[in-house]
Amino acid sequence: MTNLFDPITLRKTTFQNRVWVSPMCQYKANDGLISEWHFAHLNAFATGAPGLIMVEASGVVPEGRISLGCTGIWNDEQAKAFKPIINFAHSQNVKIGIQLAHAGRKASTMRPWDDHQMAAANEGGWETVSASPLAYSKMPVPRALKIPEIHALTNSFV
Repeated sequence: MTNLFDPITLRKTTFQNRVWVSPMCQYKANDGLISEWHFAHLNAFATGAPGLIMVEASGVVPEGRISLGCTGIWNDEQAKAFKPIINFAHSQNVKIGIQLAHAGRKASTMRPWDDHQMAAANEGGWETVSASPLAYSKMPVPRALKIPEIHALTNSFV
């Protein structure tokens, strides 16, 4: 019988145990750039030595974020900002991953605690896009992506 605190190897990566921290949206980023909040939040988990910590849903393109406060990883500045978090996690023998995301028709929202759901253009909101022009619930109808745009978006995940 394996135990929760036994190491596990998947492909060529060994995790010190089977306790994994799921990604949790914090809505504390600015223009996709993580903040000191993320450093404190993620590294607090690292001190408990889980096998893996997953960073919240991070947009691969600016318009792929769920909200104005979501993290992104579409440029070098954003990628480099994760380095201190990664270094600390690794110092605790903790692996760290990231949930790459595109929110599609559920994008361009305010933070959950704001007084309205959708972010207007003057608040920093953007046009939502999806594979088809079908709205989610009471959200705006997204613009349907053209085939070349879908291919370009797919490449953003690589």
